Amino acid sequence: MDHHQVSIEEVARVVYGMGSEAFSKLAGQLPKVGVKFGWQTLGHFELFLNQLNPEEREAVIRGDRKLTTEEVIRLLIDQNGRGIPAHLGIKSDAKDENAIFTIKQLTNNYGEIRDSYVEAFADFPELKFLSASEFEDRSEKKKEMLLADGLISNLVRRAHMPIPTPYFVVNDYGKSKALQEIFLAVLEKMYKKHFPDRNFENYNVELKKKVRIIKNTGYDKFIAMMASGPDAVWYFRALQGFSINAEREAMKILIGRSLALSGAISTSLAITGNVVEMVGSFNTPGYDCAAVSWRSSDCSLYFEADDVGLWFSSAGRLGRADGSFSAGLVFLG
Repeated sequence: MDHHQVSIEEVARVVYGMGSEAFSKLAGQLPKVGVKFGWQTLGHFELFLNQLNPEEREAVIRGDRKLTTEEVIRLLIDQNGRGIPAHLGIKSDAKDENAIFTIKQLTNNYGEIRDSYVEAFADFPELKFLSASEFEDRSEKKKEMLLADGLISNLVRRAHMPIPTPYFVVNDYGKSKALQEIFLAVLEKMYKKHFPDRNFENYNVELKKKVRIIKNTGYDKFIAMMASGPDAVWYFRALQGFSINAEREAMKILIGRSLALSGAISTSLAITGNVVEMVGSFNTPGYDCAAVSWRSSDCSLYFEADDVGLWFSSAGRLGRADGSFSAGLVFLG
């Protein structure tokens, strides 16, 4: 057919001269010609051609070269260790993170980390932890598993920490007093140990029967892990700048990579062993407990600190992104 000799430039000139609306209207009035690939747009052809440099394009046309395809790997975590909203299917509000609010990478001495948790939970001997050697071995093996997953291995490019998880059974998360009477109490003790002149404020005085796990966040797997025995997980702050709704949306994909969104217990555990680094100043970020709701589905919980104190409060604007806040991601392995 004669259209084989028509250039893209010539077609573009006609569209520009007539206007795209008039051009489409005229085309609709003419009989169909059954041209091959007729449903493709000029933009599609440009997309293909842009994959090649001028020499390659001419070589393909002459038949001296042929095109091959390969699968494009769409990383879920960028080179800075942050989730990529577009690749995670985010539709809710997510904005750039505010780099002023950050934490530094820690030197992981497994023995010291484990001993600090045993000391912190000394008033609750029923909570059993791995030995130092078991904690190190399990943490390192899980880190190897994470690094082997190229879609999320960039998580280690920002501060991350191994967390020893105790053997502890939460029979009914909503009815349990564990969050308030154990994990928050221990966190307050450790915060006051490091900062005796500062205050820890829990603005959610009554938590029993008011906290629920959000489905499809993976957090139920974290709770089940604790019930199965002492273990180790890795904690990452990879969703800074995501709204709580966006953090939950991200789990539609991340849950399949052995990751769980952090709730109040896992976040409390992370801070308990890393008080200075995670909540030591105004410039430390806030921490959404996005895997749980409080009182209703329209409300969640969070931790935030400054130079005078640390507080645990409720978040009601789940669709609003804040560049200084991030939910944690927990790699279960």
